[in-house]
Amino acid sequence: MFGKSKGAHLLFVCLMVGILALGASAEAGEVAKIKFLTFSSPAEMLREVGSIFESQNPDIKISIEVMPSTAIPTFMTAAFMAGEAPMDIIYPRLFNGMEWARRGFILNLDKYVEEIDTDDYFPGMFETGKYEGSVYAIPMRVAAFCLIYNAGLLEAVGLDPNRPPQNWEEYVSSGKKITDLGKGQYGFGMVAGEMLDTIRQLSTFILSNGGRFLNDDLTKVTVNEKQSIEAVQFWVDLHLKYHITNPSPLEWRCEDAFRLLAGEGVAMIIDGPWTIDTVRRMAGKKAAELMPKIRVGLIPEGPAGIRATLGWVRSVMIPAKTIYPEQSWRFVKFLTSSEIIAKYCRALPPLKSSSGAERYHTPQMEAFTEMLMRHKIVSEPLAVPWTEIIKVIHDEVQGVILEKKNVQEAMDDATKNANKILEERK
Repeated sequence: MFGKSKGAHLLFVCLMVGILALGASAEAGEVAKIKFLTFSSPAEMLREVGSIFESQNPDIKISIEVMPSTAIPTFMTAAFMAGEAPMDIIYPRLFNGMEWARRGFILNLDKYVEEIDTDDYFPGMFETGKYEGSVYAIPMRVAAFCLIYNAGLLEAVGLDPNRPPQNWEEYVSSGKKITDLGKGQYGFGMVAGEMLDTIRQLSTFILSNGGRFLNDDLTKVTVNEKQSIEAVQFWVDLHLKYHITNPSPLEWRCEDAFRLLAGEGVAMIIDGPWTIDTVRRMAGKKAAELMPKIRVGLIPEGPAGIRATLGWVRSVMIPAKTIYPEQSWRFVKFLTSSEIIAKYCRALPPLKSSSGAERYHTPQMEAFTEMLMRHKIVSEPLAVPWTEIIKVIHDEVQGVILEKKNVQEAMDDATKNANKILEERK
């Protein structure tokens, strides 16, 4: 869509900003045409919800605009810098909302949130949409990550199909029994090719060992602390020392792990609730035979006896310069209501009142729900330039897998370079 060069990408962004900004003025009595920008996976759901909303609100039309997730931050930042708001609502995968809020690009929602029950959110969820005490984004879904495994592959090597690995030691012992390079069969699907995919997998090890990404007041990056170093070392060792992962993890994204799970080439991966439907679709005609074997377990305990994962909160926001602030809020309020989230959210609900829905309590969803409600969930620290920080960490981790650095060196460098980013934002 964007061509192969960075120049082509930027040219496309500039053209799109100019084209979409044309005619951006509202007139009294007209039907408000709300442009909602998102990435591909939630688009179908959003169109369906938009149609329901339109039937109840004939003065508003919802247009779902789709763009690759990695292009949204560049596109919207270019628009904001040009003083334009080509979109009325944004639902990105790469969350730049608090940086945009800091620069005045996002609408302050303080006066609107009086209309909703903010106490209905699970602890810490609603706060992810705040900057300096004010609300700029409304959570729509949260992802707690779990161990997704093929019970048939465990059973085939004499392991209990109803008991996936419960700790790091069992991770390794199970992986060794399952891995058969001759068959192209691997114990664990390691994903290290794309930043978000890598960090959400690696974070389960860091947090389950009592490690952390930042200190408590979010002023310093801390990935070179002992607990984090141990966790990164263990994760890397799954590939370099124990040899129980897929080859070439630097070339792998989560979709590659899903595909191998669907083809029964890997026994265990770490990912979110959407994995189940994705694997079912990838399995095609074999889905009826495969899916009863695909099960979900809790994140194995680290040596500290903790099961933990990042809580990836995905939120919607409204650009400050939209010509339809009231109408945009009406759709945001509808979209993030308890009833809509209970029926349509493909991940986990940020609302307590939605969490009792039957779809969150199927055998394949119970572990995700339990991770959210009973174990340690650490929300992304969105009040800091999180995307830039995890990019630094991701780049250094890739260097370790390539054996260019040891873990201590890489995490020391990641900490130093990420802290420079924090200092520059003060």
